[in-house]
Amino acid sequence: MANCASGTGGTLGSYESADVTDNGISDTLASGELLDCYWYNLAKPRPVATIDPNAPATLTIVKFTCDKDYDPLAQDAKPEKDCDKKTDDVTFSIIGAKNASISGKTGDDGDGTVTFKNLKAGSYLLQETYPENTQKAFIWTCESDVRVHDYPFAPFARIDETGMIKVSLTPGETLTCDWYNVPSPPKEEATPSAASGDVAVTIDVFMCPTHAVSPASCDPVEAGVGVSLTSTSGNDEPIDLETDDTGVATGSVPADEYKVDADEMICFAESPAFTSAGTLDLTSDDSADVQLYLCGQH
Repeated sequence: MANCASGTGGTLGSYESADVTDNGISDTLASGELLDCYWYNLAKPRPVATIDPNAPATLTIVKFTCDKDYDPLAQDAKPEKDCDKKTDDVTFSIIGAKNASISGKTGDDGDGTVTFKNLKAGSYLLQETYPENTQKAFIWTCESDVRVHDYPFAPFARIDETGMIKVSLTPGETLTCDWYNVPSPPKEEATPSAASGDVAVTIDVFMCPTHAVSPASCDPVEAGVGVSLTSTSGNDEPIDLETDDTGVATGSVPADEYKVDADEMICFAESPAFTSAGTLDLTSDDSADVQLYLCGQH
């Protein structure tokens, strides 16, 4: 279901229920008119089955590796076809109550596969011991012989740098999940080192049609969009960068912590260099990659 409001000049009317047909909505917009929607996915009815509440559960992980820099949320991404290389010798651990854990390696139970059997129903932490040079990981699909999942966005999940995610198992369930790793770019392709005392920064800038950011709907900005970095120490004037014709702004800046601004309103920003306070920490000698999503007026 969806609730939408339209308007012009930055002013929106009241939100009303929109007719969702075949997972989409249809509306006619006049020139300069904005449509803003809140979209809700409702769970499908779950099958009713008679299962022994004490029946053990089984969890199976099938491990795949993608190409470097692979983005599962890109508009044309199909991980089940793009990343079909099963990967052995990757350690997974399932951690239960009182930190009791069981470990196994993919390949133990078939190509790229590890299975944990006779598990008590309940919540667990599932952790991958990341292979060297792994940039990120994600789960694309899970199949259960008891529950129904809404493919592909449930149970889609990004896995953070800990390699850990929470999973829940129901009595008697066999749950099988496809887990994908994305390798880091080769070191020889890394951004060249900046001058002594400086940090190389690369900022990919995207323009999004609404304040609700969906990376697949955001396009690289045109050349000449300004991005400024202002030192939080107040020692220097803001450093102004501009995007090229691919929507990328690059430069070398003194090692410091910076506040990031742009010509349009930033509605989302992503980088491992961001702190919990929202500033960009460029105090190390490593280069930094930043993604900025703008949601100002086109």
